[in-house]
Amino acid sequence: MLAAATVLALAQATRSLPQYIEPSFAYRYARDRGLQGRLLWIDGTANIGLVADRARLATFMAKAREVGFNTVVYDVKPIVGRTLYPSQFAAPLTSWRGQAFPPGYNPLAEVLQAGHAAGLKVCVSMNAFSEGHQYAKAAADSAVTPYGNPGPGYRWPERQSMTLRFMPCVETKDGGTILIGKPPTNHLSFLPVKPSTEYRTIRQDGVVAGAEELNPAGYLFGDTGLLEDATGGKISTAHQVAPSADGQNQIPLMMNPHDRLVQDHILVMVDEVARHYPIDGLLFDDRLRFAGLEGDFSESTCQAFEKWVGGPVKWFDDIYSVVYRPDLTNYIRPGKYFNQWLAFRAETISAFVQRSRQVLKRARPSAAFGVYAGSSYGHYYKFGSNYGSPDNRAGFPFMTPAYRRAGFAPLLDLLVTGCYYPTPTMADTLASDRKEGFTVEAGALVSSAAAYDSTWTYAGVMLTDYKGRPEALESALRAAAANSEGVMVFDVSHGINDFWPVFAKVFARPAKAPHTVPGLIDLVRRARARADRRGQSVWNFPMLEGQADAGF
Repeated sequence: MLAAATVLALAQATRSLPQYIEPSFAYRYARDRGLQGRLLWIDGTANIGLVADRARLATFMAKAREVGFNTVVYDVKPIVGRTLYPSQFAAPLTSWRGQAFPPGYNPLAEVLQAGHAAGLKVCVSMNAFSEGHQYAKAAADSAVTPYGNPGPGYRWPERQSMTLRFMPCVETKDGGTILIGKPPTNHLSFLPVKPSTEYRTIRQDGVVAGAEELNPAGYLFGDTGLLEDATGGKISTAHQVAPSADGQNQIPLMMNPHDRLVQDHILVMVDEVARHYPIDGLLFDDRLRFAGLEGDFSESTCQAFEKWVGGPVKWFDDIYSVVYRPDLTNYIRPGKYFNQWLAFRAETISAFVQRSRQVLKRARPSAAFGVYAGSSYGHYYKFGSNYGSPDNRAGFPFMTPAYRRAGFAPLLDLLVTGCYYPTPTMADTLASDRKEGFTVEAGALVSSAAAYDSTWTYAGVMLTDYKGRPEALESALRAAAANSEGVMVFDVSHGINDFWPVFAKVFARPAKAPHTVPGLIDLVRRARARADRRGQSVWNFPMLEGQADAGF
């Protein structure tokens, strides 16, 4: 244990916790021992130029260590599904957007050698359930693509997430259905316009008006040849179930987490890397999740859910439906099995996390196991990822007993969350129109509360949020470190050279990461259990609303 003076100096290097939030046992145990996680993320595709140059890489690692970082995280399986090391199970990523590795170059081996030589711990990250990249797919048919192979998932439609998509439509008087599309001008009007034979509006009662009518508050739409059929019909909702590559609406190509083949594909790579490389840890990146609330609705998943609930399900109304208003805004209408569906998906992710930990620890017992996720815990039920503790005190409506039990924080050695906000503290919001929850401080508090002393929590800060604002980055780092057990900085490619002096100042006193101290998290967990049994030190969940896609 460090001397009292050293501990005091380390505590003074970060600001104090807000007086209205009780420090977690994890925070106190780390602080009292002078421990602090300081992770630097190296994105796999964005940093090829750095990693491909041995001399430059060695200089970089030495600099990172010099300014106080103790760990780097290298992305060895990006969302495209190819790897930054020679794998038996996936194609290698040799170039990306004009950057390339020399022939025969092994990026992971080089990062490990340079990082360890500099005295850094080196962890790897993998995107579990993404096997393709939208931009790479869009460019794949070009004569020369800057991305190369768009990913194996496009060849596996049967493994892709089957997504449920809702669309506004008009149910005509004769029983037909017409999908509502945007007018030819791609213009939605909510302003007074003249009645038109080319467009129609939807009245407040949901009925499509005739050419002579006008509802300025309605949705203006046109579809040549169908307007007369639509007139007098009522707005409704149509749905479609399709593989995630069809009409792909996010950059990663999301696969079906329920599919055993999908799980096994990533786990053989976990085993491969852990057995053949001296990694200090492995983290799953944010694609350890479902595509969204809309996935997965494959036939096999639906059958598994019916077995789980013990009876037939009316698909899809028993899960949820989407209702469109006259202005085509919409809302979700939960069905009778909505909460069970959320818990069912969360159990799937939790069971996979348990399998993953076992695979990693069998291959390399000393390696730390962790997860990165967005800090907006209150929104992650949509993605089936309950990264909190089963005992956390969150009061969200989705926190049913079954969902709560699926919390997988106790399976982790470290939890990293993206607190990606340009505002460091809640106090900073007083001078702006931002919400208190949209801050690094709030994101760190919510993440720590969700973990509830089950694992170490490190708050992530994104460098692009602080471009040209080094003082604000300093405040953000201090807010992150004061409300969790450490900080993760994303990403090296985001102009890190502009911020070396900030890191050197904030991390002036060297520190080990708490997840590297054997057995310490067990002491934290026991302390929390004792306090809970006594009814003492009940750590309330801070109900701070975060941005839905923060750290996503």
